[in-house]
Amino acid sequence: MTKVKIDTRGGLAIDAHKENFLTLMAAFENGDVILVQCKHATTGEDVTAICTIESVDNLHKDDPEKHYDLTPFAVFLNENPYDVLIPPDAKELDDASVH
Repeated sequence: MTKVKIDTRGGLAIDAHKENFLTLMAAFENGDVILVQCKHATTGEDVTAICTIESVDNLHKDDPEKHYDLTPFAVFLNENPYDVLIPPDAKELDDASVH
């Protein structure tokens, strides 16, 4: 698996998403990731999502189409990320907090 870095100072915010992040990294290594356009369920806005993709065997013999199971993991911001996010100060990171 590709080496990744995780800021361990994030507490519950990081802990809640760490496993999904690692699953997504494994999917990237396996080539099982797709970029798709979706609609935001609340706003109706078009958003670009990073999804894992898995081929699903079709149980219906009369339908020769290949089907896929998509699992969304993240969306890209439509705005400039520097305008909507305040990142942590990189100077605060040290070897103890980056794993």
